[in-house]
Amino acid sequence: MNRLLALLGLLLVTSTGALAQDDASEVDRIVDEFKKATQKLKAITADLEGLKVCKELDFEEPSKAKLRMMRPKKLHLHYSEPFEEKRIVNGDKAWIYEPELNQVRILDLSRRGSEVRGMNPLEMAFSGNVDDLRRDYNIRIVAKEKNDKGTLVYTLELKPKGEEIETKYSSIKLKMADGVWIPFEIVTVNLTGDTVETYKLNNLEINPFTLGWGGYFDFKKPDGVEEVRGF
Repeated sequence: MNRLLALLGLLLVTSTGALAQDDASEVDRIVDEFKKATQKLKAITADLEGLKVCKELDFEEPSKAKLRMMRPKKLHLHYSEPFEEKRIVNGDKAWIYEPELNQVRILDLSRRGSEVRGMNPLEMAFSGNVDDLRRDYNIRIVAKEKNDKGTLVYTLELKPKGEEIETKYSSIKLKMADGVWIPFEIVTVNLTGDTVETYKLNNLEINPFTLGWGGYFDFKKPDGVEEVRGF
């Protein structure tokens, strides 16, 4: 009996080790595909649907925006909900325009650097800096499922490797489809665990026709709008 138990234990340990190795290999494969896809990325457009949930305050805030992004360092977000707002990034300069306040905030991003630590979730997902993500985060597959078209969809979870890593999030989840490898859903949890933000990219177009997009990334201040500089 003891020999049988020992044999079963050895088989269990060996099988568990093999499974862990297989999982690690699959993670490496998916992350490599993710890296190649983001490096080929030139532009995207999508209907962005967001939801911010703060458990401690019992607060929920949905949002909707039209997203346009172009490499290098160009972003245009036009929010329609919960209120109208435009967020524009062009290189090291950013504008946040709130028509209801008749105000535009102008930001200098030149000191932020290019590492993923200082980026928001959308920038992290599409930056192409996947090696930085590998360096700073433990990455694992937490879900595999087929969508209504029969395509396999993977959910990767990223968690900081240690307290010394400078990050805003205790976890980040990226959902992407086999063969596309560009995230279409991003979920972040803040360091205290009480705030969860979800970003869904509906009608996602990868490398669309971008002729005429230039005007989206330069903000022209309407007459009478107040300028505020800095964070």
